[in-house]
Amino acid sequence: MVPVIQSPLNIGRHMPRSRHQDGWVEETGKRLRKWKGHFYVYRTDSNGQETRHHRAVILGLKASMTKWEAKARLAEIIRLAAEQPGAPIPDATQSLEWFWATRFLPLKKAKWRPATRGVVTSVMKTHVLPQLGRKPLCKLDRYDLQIHLNGLSPKYSASIVRKVRTWLKAVLSEAVEQGYLEKNPAARLDLPITREIRRRFLTMPEIGRLLAATDGADQIILRLFIECGPRPGELFACRWETLQDNLLFIREAIARADKGTAIGRTKTPASKNALPVPQSIITALQEWRQVCGHSEESDFIFASARGTPMNAGNYLKRFLQPLADRLGIPGVNYQVFRRTCATHFQRHATIKEAQAQLRHTDPSTTLGIYTQTIPESHAAAMEAFDREITGVLNTNEHEFKM
Repeated sequence: MVPVIQSPLNIGRHMPRSRHQDGWVEETGKRLRKWKGHFYVYRTDSNGQETRHHRAVILGLKASMTKWEAKARLAEIIRLAAEQPGAPIPDATQSLEWFWATRFLPLKKAKWRPATRGVVTSVMKTHVLPQLGRKPLCKLDRYDLQIHLNGLSPKYSASIVRKVRTWLKAVLSEAVEQGYLEKNPAARLDLPITREIRRRFLTMPEIGRLLAATDGADQIILRLFIECGPRPGELFACRWETLQDNLLFIREAIARADKGTAIGRTKTPASKNALPVPQSIITALQEWRQVCGHSEESDFIFASARGTPMNAGNYLKRFLQPLADRLGIPGVNYQVFRRTCATHFQRHATIKEAQAQLRHTDPSTTLGIYTQTIPESHAAAMEAFDREITGVLNTNEHEFKM
């Protein structure tokens, strides 16, 4: 019998059809039983050489899927693989960075607010992908991930380390859901002991020195941060129409986005609130409105020369921190301002009023509170706090000149 010699050009066409492509299904998992499917895909390189690649995919939980249903799902996956050769097929040899960029982020980011998207992207790009991004998914194990997490703990706060653990678990959990992994290697990561949390706040003498060294809009901004406690994204999103009588209505916030900044919702429903503003700051704001050049109701109270909201990060790095450094006041940031407000305001107010001022109450009870009248006792507490601040300012203003 004369042997048939196949041309290399025909190998890629005929071999896949001669292979059995129903795949096979098996049970897997120790505690949680699942259906796992197996099949082969065939790839032909530029030289016409065909190679066979095994693929495994988790089809679903045994408790919620019969074997017949698992086989049907596997058949659909095989069909898609045959009809769309370039489509992603669950392959655990793909890198973590590839899965994050092509399978996780496009699926999840549409549901995130701009602030959340900015935070998650920053955490992954800064603390995860540079160190782990090139590793294949199948090579990630609990030991390596825990060692990475432990290495972050001496340098970063508990908040950063917790975010790294949270999003590693989320990304790899999605890899399991999509069939790239059988189990999540980050599922049982421990949170290591991190550096001590800094509880820095400004003392009254420090407040006096800062305020005495500023004037105009800069002094108003500082006083609003210290006395009223808004987040920077909330304050710089405020428009003149949000200032009504002695109340500043927090309705929206500026957050980091994929490109630049975006104006959107506040951090939580409870953040959408009304803040009582002392009369002395109201007077200063009215004077500022006459000279700022952006005085329409829809204009931002603190706008750039172009009329856009001020950039909170730039304002902190280019003005507030250099000013504080010159005055010998270390560690100044926006969290310090909020902590300063909470620390000093509580001497003049009840616990409930202090929580309302910082908008840390339960969202279910505070949703829509900005439409209600601020209690007189809360406003009175704010005026008392303001008298303390202005008293410190008056004793320090002769020492500094802009």
